[in-house]
Amino acid sequence: MLDAAELEVMRQALTAIPEEMGVVLVRSAYSPNIKERRDASCALFDPLGRMVAQAEHIPVNLGSMPMAVENLLATGDEIGPGDSWIVNNPYTGGSHLNDVTVISPVHDRDDQLLGFVVNKAHHADVGGSAPGSMPAAATSLLEEGVVLDLQPLKRARQWVGDARERLIEASRTPKERRADLGAQLSANIVGGRRLAEHVERYGLARWGAFCDQIIDYSRRRMVAALGDVIPGTYRAEGYIEAPTVTEGLKGLEVPDMGDVRIAVEVDVSPDRVVFDLSGTDRQVNAPWNAPYSVTLSAVYFTLRAMTDPSIPPNHGCYLPVEVVCPKGSLLNPEPPHPVGAGNVETSQILAGVLLSAFGQA
Repeated sequence: MLDAAELEVMRQALTAIPEEMGVVLVRSAYSPNIKERRDASCALFDPLGRMVAQAEHIPVNLGSMPMAVENLLATGDEIGPGDSWIVNNPYTGGSHLNDVTVISPVHDRDDQLLGFVVNKAHHADVGGSAPGSMPAAATSLLEEGVVLDLQPLKRARQWVGDARERLIEASRTPKERRADLGAQLSANIVGGRRLAEHVERYGLARWGAFCDQIIDYSRRRMVAALGDVIPGTYRAEGYIEAPTVTEGLKGLEVPDMGDVRIAVEVDVSPDRVVFDLSGTDRQVNAPWNAPYSVTLSAVYFTLRAMTDPSIPPNHGCYLPVEVVCPKGSLLNPEPPHPVGAGNVETSQILAGVLLSAFGQA
């Protein structure tokens, strides 16, 4: 059992790991999209796949990472030192195809699994029917670029499979893809090294105690914050306005889908909050669908913004949260519906609607 001082010292030390990973990733990347725009995020997970620390990076990236790690553990794959996995499929823990997630396990000297270091970075072009891999006229996910299901990228530090080659060959900028993927792996190498050093310093038992205690601490803080909100049910809605076709831009015509409704009902009780998105319209044959992982990101962002942003962001923050979102919805689409704009447009509209509903409390 760690006392409050030990818990905070370890929290600050371990939070520095994903922050350093972010610095390594940005400084090692080749593309302006990562190097200058810093469209990348990093986080640290325990052996059970629970997020225990994250850098102050992009919320829509960070909120979707846990699903990728959960899916990895659910596969039952052997996890060994020097392994890494890659995924960009929005339906198995990705967000949109440009965002490539790399997951690397961390082991100690005795090959004991300590946890996972994870980063997600936006690759400026991953193929598809238009440069940038976000075609406005897409009616299928395959039009948006190469789809990488969750799969091993390295085993015992050696390349395996064809994911790396598929990503590079699909892109209009293969040199950037090769270098940026290398930067992602480098960031995870540094993050893994730092975590192993910390566990060696503090001990395996204290590392395990830290994970359990910091998650429970954040859960208790979130429950206390919800206790300050007036119980009740709050509703709001918003719309994605139907885009208009611009004459003269042949090949860029967007599907006429009409205005699409996003409806939110937030039910707040003293120790729990339910976000019901059932009133949202169905998925569309256009790229405004938001994968469920992105929807969760918007919910988590809103919750932290509207309660107490000082609560340590980890798995515990979201234990008092339930999200109701039927499959086939705009906010929980089914493959192969396109999702390119769901990550950047729909998520922002959803966040605004969530803030409007929660703000009534």
